Amino acid sequence: MPHLSLVVMRTFVPFFALTTFILVSCGGSLDQKATAAQPPTGAESPLFDEINKVRLAQGKNPLKRSRTLDALAASESSRLAESGVRKPNVEGLRSQAGYGRAAVIVGSLKDRGPETGASYPGYWMKSQREKGYLLDDWHRVGVGTAKSKTGELVSIVIFGNIGGTSLMTPMLR
Repeated sequence: MPHLSLVVMRTFVPFFALTTFILVSCGGSLDQKATAAQPPTGAESPLFDEINKVRLAQGKNPLKRSRTLDALAASESSRLAESGVRKPNVEGLRSQAGYGRAAVIVGSLKDRGPETGASYPGYWMKSQREKGYLLDDWHRVGVGTAKSKTGELVSIVIFGNIGGTSLMTPMLR
């Protein structure tokens, strides 16, 4: 048994130290309050389904939705829709996500109902940067959509992985 505890110490102590370093270096706080999310628009599932269709067509594994990432994405899309701003709180999302590596994509299109969600990945695949986000080796994804006062469907997609430390700059569309 002493050997097992040594292995555990060598594995988990660096992990916890890295996690602490990431949170401190990002300036994020786990205590940040999320904005109350609007009720689901119905575009979340088509958006998630289309992301996996695109991934499968490119030979990538499908992603699983994360309740945590979904809640964060819903809260942030509501905040952006209400404020009229399209710049997400990347550091706040990162610190609240609980993943060592994450990426955020923001989309804003004229709302045409639930099918609007399915149209985002087609736009994102035209950008090398966003295509890279969609096709990276993620473990989980969260999607959130909200309607703005101007008739836009504001969507947030958060990809997450355990391990790593980068959070890519979001692209606005």
